[in-house]
Amino acid sequence: MEDIGRIPKTNKDELRKAVLKSGNPLPHLCVSASEISGFGISRGTTGMSTFAAFTQEDVDLRVECYTRSFLQIRSVVK
Repeated sequence: MEDIGRIPKTNKDELRKAVLKSGNPLPHLCVSASEISGFGISRGTTGMSTFAAFTQEDVDLRVECYTRSFLQIRSVVK
């Protein structure tokens, strides 16, 4: 667990600066463009919007997590 603290963290201000410097909305992309299955965008309520790209594996994991959450809530509400 202590190794997790060593992982570099990025915040939205750093992402926004990288976008402005590079002129690329996804300067932090770490997979090839052909692996991208979807995009997300922040609303930009505290500054410039930021973009995120998702692989199919990312999308599948999100669907699984949302489904598990829904089923858990549903079982509690019954």
